[in-house]
Amino acid sequence: MEVGISPPSAGRSLFVFVALALLLSWVPALLLSFPGGVRFVHLDRLAGTPSFWIVAVAPLLAVAIARLVAKDSSPCGFSMDLPVRWIAVALVLPGLWVAGVIILGESARLSAWPYPRETGLSAAGLSLRTTAAVGLPLALVQEAAWRGYLLPRLLARGRIEASLIVGLIWAACTLPWLYLIWPYGEAHPVLGTAAHILQIILLSLLMTWLYTRSRRSLIVCVLAHAMLWTFAGTITGPGHLDGMPILVGARGILGSMFLVLWAWLVYLRGGLR
Repeated sequence: MEVGISPPSAGRSLFVFVALALLLSWVPALLLSFPGGVRFVHLDRLAGTPSFWIVAVAPLLAVAIARLVAKDSSPCGFSMDLPVRWIAVALVLPGLWVAGVIILGESARLSAWPYPRETGLSAAGLSLRTTAAVGLPLALVQEAAWRGYLLPRLLARGRIEASLIVGLIWAACTLPWLYLIWPYGEAHPVLGTAAHILQIILLSLLMTWLYTRSRRSLIVCVLAHAMLWTFAGTITGPGHLDGMPILVGARGILGSMFLVLWAWLVYLRGGLR
Protein backbone atom coordinates (compact mmCIF):
# COMPACT_ATOMS: atom_id res chain seq x y z
CA MET A 1 0.00 0.00 0.00
CA GLU A 2 1.29 3.42 -0.95
CA VAL A 3 2.08 5.86 1.85
CA GLY A 4 0.38 9.21 1.29
CA ILE A 5 0.52 12.68 2.79
CA SER A 6 -1.77 13.10 5.80
CA PRO A 7 -1.21 16.43 7.57
CA PRO A 8 -3.34 17.17 10.68
CA SER A 9 -5.37 19.69 8.68
CA ALA A 10 -5.98 17.26 5.79
CA GLY A 11 -9.70 16.78 6.44
CA ARG A 12 -10.61 20.46 6.46
CA SER A 13 -8.24 21.22 3.60
CA LEU A 14 -9.75 18.49 1.42
CA PHE A 15 -13.31 19.63 2.15
CA VAL A 16 -12.51 23.23 1.21
CA PHE A 17 -10.65 22.06 -1.90
CA VAL A 18 -13.52 19.92 -3.22
CA ALA A 19 -16.13 22.61 -2.59
CA LEU A 20 -14.07 25.33 -4.28
CA ALA A 21 -13.01 23.13 -7.20
CA LEU A 22 -16.66 22.33 -7.99
CA LEU A 23 -17.77 25.94 -7.61
CA LEU A 24 -14.97 27.40 -9.71
CA SER A 25 -15.39 24.73 -12.39
CA TRP A 26 -19.15 25.03 -12.82
CA VAL A 27 -19.88 28.75 -12.56
CA PRO A 28 -17.77 29.92 -15.58
CA ALA A 29 -19.00 26.93 -17.60
CA LEU A 30 -22.62 27.85 -16.87
CA LEU A 31 -21.90 31.39 -18.01
CA LEU A 32 -20.55 30.02 -21.29
CA SER A 33 -23.78 28.06 -21.81
CA PHE A 34 -25.99 31.16 -21.80
CA PRO A 35 -27.44 32.30 -25.16
CA GLY A 36 -24.61 33.67 -27.25
CA GLY A 37 -22.01 31.74 -25.27
CA VAL A 38 -19.36 29.45 -26.70
CA ARG A 39 -20.52 25.83 -27.08
CA PHE A 40 -19.38 22.74 -28.96
CA VAL A 41 -16.20 24.17 -30.42
CA HIS A 42 -12.74 22.80 -31.04
CA LEU A 43 -10.36 22.92 -28.11
CA ASP A 44 -8.13 25.43 -29.93
CA ARG A 45 -10.98 27.96 -30.23
CA LEU A 46 -12.33 27.42 -26.73
CA ALA A 47 -8.83 27.86 -25.32
CA GLY A 48 -8.95 31.46 -26.49
CA THR A 49 -11.77 32.34 -24.08
CA PRO A 50 -11.05 33.57 -20.53
CA SER A 51 -13.84 31.41 -19.09
CA PHE A 52 -12.15 28.27 -20.40
CA TRP A 53 -8.95 29.00 -18.50
CA ILE A 54 -10.92 29.88 -15.36
CA VAL A 55 -12.47 26.41 -15.56
CA ALA A 56 -9.07 24.88 -16.40
CA VAL A 57 -7.19 26.44 -13.46
CA ALA A 58 -10.10 26.04 -11.02
CA PRO A 59 -8.64 22.93 -9.28
CA LEU A 60 -5.23 24.55 -8.81
CA LEU A 61 -6.81 27.77 -7.54
CA ALA A 62 -8.90 25.67 -5.16
CA VAL A 63 -5.70 24.01 -3.89
CA ALA A 64 -4.08 27.36 -3.14
CA ILE A 65 -7.13 28.68 -1.25
CA ALA A 66 -7.69 25.40 0.62
CA ARG A 67 -4.08 25.23 1.81
CA LEU A 68 -4.26 28.85 2.94
CA VAL A 69 -7.57 28.44 4.80
CA ALA A 70 -6.57 25.16 6.46
CA LYS A 71 -2.99 26.30 7.12
CA ASP A 72 -1.78 23.21 5.28
CA SER A 73 1.98 23.41 4.90
CA SER A 74 2.56 19.82 3.81
CA PRO A 75 4.99 19.27 0.91
CA CYS A 76 3.98 18.96 -2.72
CA GLY A 77 3.11 15.43 -3.83
CA PHE A 78 5.27 15.57 -6.96
CA SER A 79 8.92 14.86 -7.57
CA MET A 80 11.04 16.34 -10.34
CA ASP A 81 12.44 12.95 -11.37
CA LEU A 82 12.90 12.32 -15.10
CA PRO A 83 12.57 8.54 -15.50
CA VAL A 84 13.26 7.99 -19.20
CA ARG A 85 11.33 4.73 -19.35
CA TRP A 86 8.12 6.24 -17.96
CA ILE A 87 8.45 9.41 -20.00
CA ALA A 88 8.48 7.13 -23.07
CA VAL A 89 5.39 5.32 -21.77
CA ALA A 90 3.61 8.64 -21.24
CA LEU A 91 4.38 9.67 -24.83
CA VAL A 92 3.58 6.36 -26.55
CA LEU A 93 0.57 5.05 -24.60
CA PRO A 94 -1.93 7.75 -25.75
CA GLY A 95 -1.03 7.11 -29.39
CA LEU A 96 -1.56 3.37 -28.96
CA TRP A 97 -4.91 4.03 -27.28
CA VAL A 98 -6.15 6.24 -30.12
CA ALA A 99 -4.81 3.88 -32.80
CA GLY A 100 -6.58 0.95 -31.11
CA VAL A 101 -9.88 2.87 -31.07
CA ILE A 102 -9.59 3.70 -34.78
CA ILE A 103 -8.61 0.15 -35.81
CA LEU A 104 -11.36 -1.48 -33.72
CA GLY A 105 -13.99 0.96 -34.98
CA GLU A 106 -13.07 0.37 -38.61
CA SER A 107 -12.80 -3.41 -38.18
CA ALA A 108 -16.29 -3.52 -36.65
CA ARG A 109 -17.54 -1.08 -39.33
CA LEU A 110 -18.65 1.35 -36.66
CA SER A 111 -16.48 4.19 -37.90
CA ALA A 112 -14.37 5.17 -40.88
CA TRP A 113 -11.25 7.22 -41.40
CA PRO A 114 -12.31 9.06 -44.58
CA TYR A 115 -8.99 10.68 -45.34
CA PRO A 116 -5.82 9.63 -47.20
CA ARG A 117 -2.60 8.86 -45.40
CA GLU A 118 -1.34 12.42 -45.82
CA THR A 119 -4.38 13.80 -44.02
CA GLY A 120 -3.88 11.29 -41.25
CA LEU A 121 -0.35 12.56 -40.77
CA SER A 122 -1.71 16.12 -40.76
CA ALA A 123 -4.16 15.14 -38.01
CA ALA A 124 -1.30 13.73 -35.97
CA GLY A 125 0.60 16.97 -36.51
CA LEU A 126 -2.45 18.94 -35.39
CA SER A 127 -2.60 16.85 -32.21
CA LEU A 128 1.04 17.54 -31.45
CA ARG A 129 0.60 21.28 -32.04
CA THR A 130 -2.50 21.35 -29.84
CA THR A 131 -0.61 19.42 -27.18
CA ALA A 132 2.17 22.00 -27.16
CA ALA A 133 -0.05 25.09 -27.29
CA VAL A 134 -2.97 24.03 -25.11
CA GLY A 135 -2.53 20.53 -23.73
CA LEU A 136 0.71 21.02 -21.78
CA PRO A 137 -0.32 24.21 -19.92
CA LEU A 138 -3.74 22.71 -19.24
CA ALA A 139 -2.26 19.42 -18.02
CA LEU A 140 0.23 21.22 -15.78
CA VAL A 141 -2.41 23.15 -13.82
CA GLN A 142 -4.72 20.13 -13.67
CA GLU A 143 -2.07 17.62 -12.59
CA ALA A 144 -0.77 19.96 -9.88
CA ALA A 145 -4.21 19.62 -8.29
CA TRP A 146 -5.30 16.04 -8.97
CA ARG A 147 -2.01 14.18 -8.61
CA GLY A 148 0.08 16.84 -6.87
CA TYR A 149 -2.40 17.64 -4.10
CA LEU A 150 -5.43 15.34 -3.91
CA LEU A 151 -4.04 11.88 -4.71
CA PRO A 152 -1.16 11.88 -2.15
CA ARG A 153 -3.66 12.68 0.62
CA LEU A 154 -5.75 9.64 -0.29
CA LEU A 155 -3.10 7.01 -1.15
CA ALA A 156 -3.11 5.62 2.38
CA ARG A 157 -6.52 4.15 1.47
CA GLY A 158 -4.91 2.11 -1.31
CA ARG A 159 -4.37 2.89 -4.98
CA ILE A 160 -7.75 1.69 -6.23
CA GLU A 161 -9.86 3.48 -3.60
CA ALA A 162 -7.77 6.65 -3.92
CA SER A 163 -8.12 6.54 -7.72
CA LEU A 164 -11.89 6.09 -7.48
CA ILE A 165 -12.27 9.09 -5.17
CA VAL A 166 -10.00 11.28 -7.29
CA GLY A 167 -11.80 10.12 -10.42
CA LEU A 168 -15.26 11.00 -9.09
CA ILE A 169 -14.17 14.50 -8.02
CA TRP A 170 -12.21 14.99 -11.25
CA ALA A 171 -15.24 13.87 -13.30
CA ALA A 172 -17.59 16.21 -11.42
CA CYS A 173 -15.29 19.18 -12.03
CA THR A 174 -14.78 18.41 -15.73
CA LEU A 175 -18.39 17.48 -16.49
CA PRO A 176 -19.12 20.98 -17.90
CA TRP A 177 -16.46 20.28 -20.55
CA LEU A 178 -18.66 17.48 -21.86
CA TYR A 179 -21.11 20.11 -23.05
CA LEU A 180 -18.52 22.69 -24.13
CA ILE A 181 -16.05 20.55 -26.10
CA TRP A 182 -17.28 17.00 -26.71
CA PRO A 183 -20.10 16.83 -29.30
CA TYR A 184 -22.20 14.11 -27.66
CA GLY A 185 -23.01 16.08 -24.51
CA GLU A 186 -26.28 17.52 -25.78
CA ALA A 187 -27.16 14.67 -28.15
CA HIS A 188 -26.81 11.97 -25.46
CA PRO A 189 -26.99 13.76 -22.08
CA VAL A 190 -27.62 10.72 -19.85
CA LEU A 191 -25.41 8.21 -21.67
CA GLY A 192 -22.80 10.89 -22.32
CA THR A 193 -22.63 11.85 -18.64
CA ALA A 194 -22.32 8.20 -17.58
CA ALA A 195 -19.61 7.56 -20.20
CA HIS A 196 -17.72 10.67 -19.11
CA ILE A 197 -17.73 9.70 -15.43
CA LEU A 198 -16.70 6.12 -16.21
CA GLN A 199 -13.83 7.20 -18.44
CA ILE A 200 -12.49 9.79 -16.00
CA ILE A 201 -12.43 7.12 -13.26
CA LEU A 202 -10.56 4.77 -15.62
CA LEU A 203 -8.14 7.55 -16.55
CA SER A 204 -7.65 8.24 -12.83
CA LEU A 205 -6.57 4.61 -12.38
CA LEU A 206 -4.16 5.02 -15.31
CA MET A 207 -2.71 8.28 -13.96
CA THR A 208 -2.29 6.80 -10.46
CA TRP A 209 -0.36 3.91 -12.00
CA LEU A 210 1.93 6.30 -13.88
CA TYR A 211 2.29 8.53 -10.80
CA THR A 212 3.37 5.72 -8.48
CA ARG A 213 5.50 3.79 -10.99
CA SER A 214 7.40 6.93 -12.07
CA ARG A 215 8.22 7.87 -8.46
CA ARG A 216 5.63 10.68 -8.52
CA SER A 217 7.21 12.40 -11.51
CA LEU A 218 5.55 15.69 -12.48
CA ILE A 219 6.86 15.44 -16.04
CA VAL A 220 5.43 11.96 -16.64
CA CYS A 221 1.95 12.88 -15.39
CA VAL A 222 1.79 16.15 -17.32
CA LEU A 223 2.96 14.55 -20.58
CA ALA A 224 0.51 11.67 -20.29
CA HIS A 225 -2.41 13.97 -19.42
CA ALA A 226 -1.66 16.36 -22.29
CA MET A 227 -1.22 13.62 -24.88
CA LEU A 228 -4.32 11.69 -23.78
CA TRP A 229 -6.67 14.64 -24.01
CA THR A 230 -5.40 16.28 -27.18
CA PHE A 231 -5.00 13.06 -29.17
CA ALA A 232 -8.50 11.97 -28.16
CA GLY A 233 -9.97 15.37 -28.99
CA THR A 234 -8.38 15.78 -32.41
CA ILE A 235 -7.59 12.49 -34.18
CA THR A 236 -10.77 10.71 -33.04
CA GLY A 237 -12.92 13.84 -32.94
CA PRO A 238 -15.95 14.14 -35.25
CA GLY A 239 -13.97 16.32 -37.64
CA HIS A 240 -11.63 13.43 -38.44
CA LEU A 241 -13.49 10.19 -37.65
CA ASP A 242 -16.87 9.33 -39.16
CA GLY A 243 -19.35 7.65 -36.84
CA MET A 244 -21.28 8.34 -33.64
CA PRO A 245 -18.90 10.25 -31.28
CA ILE A 246 -20.46 8.67 -28.17
CA LEU A 247 -19.49 5.27 -29.58
CA VAL A 248 -16.38 5.48 -31.73
CA GLY A 249 -14.25 8.33 -30.37
CA ALA A 250 -11.49 7.75 -27.86
CA ARG A 251 -13.67 9.70 -25.42
CA GLY A 252 -16.58 7.37 -26.23
CA ILE A 253 -17.50 3.78 -25.46
CA LEU A 254 -14.76 2.17 -27.58
CA GLY A 255 -12.11 4.26 -25.83
CA SER A 256 -13.46 3.21 -22.45
CA MET A 257 -13.37 -0.46 -23.48
CA PHE A 258 -9.61 -0.26 -24.00
CA LEU A 259 -9.19 1.43 -20.61
CA VAL A 260 -11.30 -1.24 -18.89
CA LEU A 261 -9.10 -3.96 -20.43
CA TRP A 262 -5.96 -2.11 -19.32
CA ALA A 263 -7.29 -1.62 -15.76
CA TRP A 264 -8.19 -5.30 -15.53
CA LEU A 265 -4.73 -6.39 -16.66
CA VAL A 266 -2.83 -4.01 -14.35
CA TYR A 267 -4.98 -3.78 -11.22
CA LEU A 268 -6.90 -7.07 -11.06
CA ARG A 269 -4.92 -9.65 -13.01
CA GLY A 270 -1.64 -7.92 -12.12
CA GLY A 271 -2.58 -7.76 -8.45
CA LEU A 272 -1.83 -4.05 -8.11
CA ARG A 273 -3.66 -2.53 -5.16
